[in-house]
Amino acid sequence: MEHQLASQESRPHVLAVPFPAQGHVMPLMKLCQKIANRGIKVTFVNAEHIHAKLLVAMSDEDKKQHCIELTSIPDGLQTEEDRKKGLVESLRRTYPRNLTRLIEKINFENSDEKISCVIADTPLIGLIHDVPQKMGAELVAFQFGAAADIALVLQIPKLIQDGSLDTNGFAMKSDLISLSNEIPEWRRK
Repeated sequence: MEHQLASQESRPHVLAVPFPAQGHVMPLMKLCQKIANRGIKVTFVNAEHIHAKLLVAMSDEDKKQHCIELTSIPDGLQTEEDRKKGLVESLRRTYPRNLTRLIEKINFENSDEKISCVIADTPLIGLIHDVPQKMGAELVAFQFGAAADIALVLQIPKLIQDGSLDTNGFAMKSDLISLSNEIPEWRRK
Protein backbone atom coordinates (compact mmCIF):
# COMPACT_ATOMS: atom_id res chain seq x y z
CA MET A 1 0.00 0.00 0.00
CA GLU A 2 2.77 2.43 0.92
CA HIS A 3 4.63 1.60 -2.28
CA GLN A 4 1.51 2.35 -4.31
CA LEU A 5 1.18 5.72 -2.61
CA ALA A 6 4.79 6.56 -3.39
CA SER A 7 4.47 5.57 -7.04
CA GLN A 8 1.66 8.02 -7.83
CA GLU A 9 2.31 11.07 -10.03
CA SER A 10 3.69 13.30 -7.27
CA ARG A 11 5.69 11.11 -4.93
CA PRO A 12 7.31 12.21 -1.69
CA HIS A 13 10.93 13.30 -1.90
CA VAL A 14 13.20 13.11 1.13
CA LEU A 15 16.45 15.05 1.43
CA ALA A 16 18.84 13.50 3.97
CA VAL A 17 21.67 15.54 5.51
CA PRO A 18 24.20 13.79 7.78
CA PHE A 19 26.66 15.69 9.96
CA PRO A 20 29.92 15.68 7.95
CA ALA A 21 32.04 13.52 10.25
CA GLN A 22 33.04 9.89 10.59
CA GLY A 23 30.28 7.70 11.97
CA HIS A 24 27.39 9.93 10.93
CA VAL A 25 26.97 9.09 7.24
CA MET A 26 26.35 5.34 7.18
CA PRO A 27 23.58 5.15 9.83
CA LEU A 28 21.55 7.78 7.97
CA MET A 29 22.38 6.11 4.63
CA LYS A 30 20.97 2.80 5.94
CA LEU A 31 17.74 4.51 7.01
CA CYS A 32 17.49 6.18 3.60
CA GLN A 33 17.93 2.87 1.79
CA LYS A 34 14.95 1.52 3.74
CA ILE A 35 12.92 4.60 2.83
CA ALA A 36 13.89 4.36 -0.85
CA ASN A 37 12.99 0.67 -0.91
CA ARG A 38 9.41 1.76 -0.09
CA GLY A 39 9.24 3.78 -3.32
CA ILE A 40 10.01 7.19 -1.84
CA LYS A 41 12.57 9.27 -3.69
CA VAL A 42 15.64 10.02 -1.57
CA THR A 43 18.42 12.51 -2.21
CA PHE A 44 21.39 12.15 0.14
CA VAL A 45 23.53 15.27 0.51
CA ASN A 46 27.03 15.16 1.95
CA ALA A 47 29.73 17.75 2.36
CA GLU A 48 31.85 17.72 -0.81
CA HIS A 49 34.90 16.10 0.81
CA ILE A 50 32.83 13.22 2.22
CA HIS A 51 30.88 12.84 -1.03
CA ALA A 52 34.16 12.39 -2.94
CA LYS A 53 35.36 9.73 -0.48
CA LEU A 54 32.03 7.92 -0.66
CA LEU A 55 32.08 7.77 -4.45
CA VAL A 56 35.64 6.41 -4.46
CA ALA A 57 34.71 3.75 -1.89
CA MET A 58 31.64 2.55 -3.81
CA SER A 59 32.13 -0.32 -6.22
CA ASP A 60 30.62 -0.18 -9.71
CA GLU A 61 28.09 -2.78 -8.55
CA ASP A 62 27.14 -0.59 -5.56
CA LYS A 63 26.60 2.36 -7.89
CA LYS A 64 24.33 0.30 -10.17
CA GLN A 65 22.22 -0.99 -7.29
CA HIS A 66 22.06 2.29 -5.42
CA CYS A 67 18.48 3.56 -5.20
CA ILE A 68 19.43 6.88 -3.59
CA GLU A 69 20.50 10.01 -5.43
CA LEU A 70 23.84 11.25 -4.07
CA THR A 71 24.85 14.89 -4.16
CA SER A 72 26.98 17.35 -2.20
CA ILE A 73 27.30 20.89 -0.92
CA PRO A 74 30.44 22.74 0.21
CA ASP A 75 31.23 22.97 3.92
CA GLY A 76 33.29 26.14 3.43
CA LEU A 77 36.60 24.54 4.42
CA GLN A 78 39.60 23.61 2.30
CA THR A 79 41.70 21.16 4.33
CA GLU A 80 41.27 18.41 6.91
CA GLU A 81 43.17 20.60 9.36
CA ASP A 82 40.60 23.39 8.83
CA ARG A 83 37.83 20.85 9.47
CA LYS A 84 39.38 19.80 12.79
CA LYS A 85 39.48 23.40 13.98
CA GLY A 86 36.44 25.14 12.54
CA LEU A 87 33.91 22.69 11.14
CA VAL A 88 30.89 23.68 13.21
CA GLU A 89 31.43 27.42 12.73
CA SER A 90 31.89 26.94 9.00
CA LEU A 91 28.74 24.80 8.79
CA ARG A 92 26.85 27.53 10.67
CA ARG A 93 27.96 30.07 8.02
CA THR A 94 27.59 27.94 4.88
CA TYR A 95 25.10 25.08 5.31
CA PRO A 96 21.84 27.06 5.54
CA ARG A 97 22.61 29.00 2.34
CA ASN A 98 24.01 26.00 0.45
CA LEU A 99 21.16 23.74 1.52
CA THR A 100 18.59 26.34 0.47
CA ARG A 101 20.22 26.62 -2.97
CA LEU A 102 20.29 22.84 -3.36
CA ILE A 103 16.60 22.47 -2.45
CA GLU A 104 15.67 25.30 -4.84
CA LYS A 105 17.63 23.57 -7.63
CA ILE A 106 16.10 20.15 -6.93
CA ASN A 107 12.57 21.57 -6.71
CA PHE A 108 13.03 23.52 -9.96
CA GLU A 109 14.37 20.47 -11.83
CA ASN A 110 11.80 18.05 -10.32
CA SER A 111 8.53 19.97 -10.16
CA ASP A 112 6.54 16.75 -9.61
CA GLU A 113 8.97 15.45 -6.94
CA LYS A 114 9.75 18.47 -4.79
CA ILE A 115 11.50 18.01 -1.46
CA SER A 116 8.74 17.30 1.05
CA CYS A 117 10.86 16.23 4.01
CA VAL A 118 14.39 16.93 5.24
CA ILE A 119 15.93 14.34 7.56
CA ALA A 120 18.88 15.95 9.32
CA ASP A 121 21.40 14.49 11.71
CA THR A 122 20.68 15.97 15.15
CA PRO A 123 23.93 18.00 15.37
CA LEU A 124 22.73 19.95 12.30
CA ILE A 125 19.21 20.73 13.52
CA GLY A 126 20.19 23.96 15.24
CA LEU A 127 22.05 25.13 12.13
CA ILE A 128 19.46 24.40 9.44
CA HIS A 129 16.11 24.26 11.26
CA ASP A 130 14.67 27.24 9.33
CA VAL A 131 15.58 25.97 5.85
CA PRO A 132 13.01 23.17 5.37
CA GLN A 133 10.13 25.32 6.65
CA LYS A 134 11.06 28.18 4.29
CA MET A 135 11.16 25.67 1.44
CA GLY A 136 7.79 24.10 2.29
CA ALA A 137 9.20 20.85 3.69
CA GLU A 138 8.98 19.11 7.05
CA LEU A 139 12.10 18.71 9.21
CA VAL A 140 12.83 15.41 10.94
CA ALA A 141 15.73 14.92 13.36
CA PHE A 142 17.76 11.73 13.04
CA GLN A 143 19.61 10.54 16.13
CA PHE A 144 21.61 7.39 15.56
CA GLY A 145 22.99 7.17 19.08
CA ALA A 146 21.59 5.09 21.88
CA ALA A 147 18.32 6.00 23.53
CA ALA A 148 20.24 6.41 26.78
CA ASP A 149 22.30 9.19 25.17
CA ILE A 150 19.16 11.04 24.18
CA ALA A 151 17.62 10.53 27.62
CA LEU A 152 20.73 11.95 29.26
CA VAL A 153 20.84 15.01 27.01
CA LEU A 154 17.15 15.70 27.59
CA GLN A 155 17.56 15.38 31.36
CA ILE A 156 20.58 17.71 31.73
CA PRO A 157 18.49 20.77 32.75
CA LYS A 158 16.71 18.71 35.42
CA LEU A 159 20.00 17.22 36.67
CA ILE A 160 21.46 20.73 36.98
CA GLN A 161 18.32 22.00 38.74
CA ASP A 162 18.41 19.03 41.15
CA GLY A 163 22.07 19.73 41.95
CA SER A 164 23.29 16.44 40.49
CA LEU A 165 25.37 18.26 37.83
CA ASP A 166 26.99 21.68 37.75
CA THR A 167 26.55 23.97 34.73
CA ASN A 168 29.67 22.43 33.12
CA GLY A 169 28.19 18.94 33.31
CA PHE A 170 30.30 17.69 36.21
CA ALA A 171 28.75 15.54 38.94
CA MET A 172 28.15 17.50 42.13
CA LYS A 173 27.41 14.45 44.25
CA SER A 174 29.24 11.16 44.53
CA ASP A 175 26.05 9.10 44.55
CA LEU A 176 24.65 7.36 41.48
CA ILE A 177 22.50 9.29 39.02
CA SER A 178 19.41 7.54 37.71
CA LEU A 179 17.48 8.68 34.65
CA SER A 180 15.08 5.77 34.42
CA ASN A 181 14.50 2.26 35.72
CA GLU A 182 15.38 0.94 32.24
CA ILE A 183 18.75 2.74 32.01
CA PRO A 184 21.63 1.71 34.29
CA GLU A 185 22.64 4.27 36.90
CA TRP A 186 25.90 6.11 36.36
CA ARG A 187 28.52 7.93 38.37
CA ARG A 188 31.27 10.30 37.29
CA LYS A 189 34.69 8.72 37.81
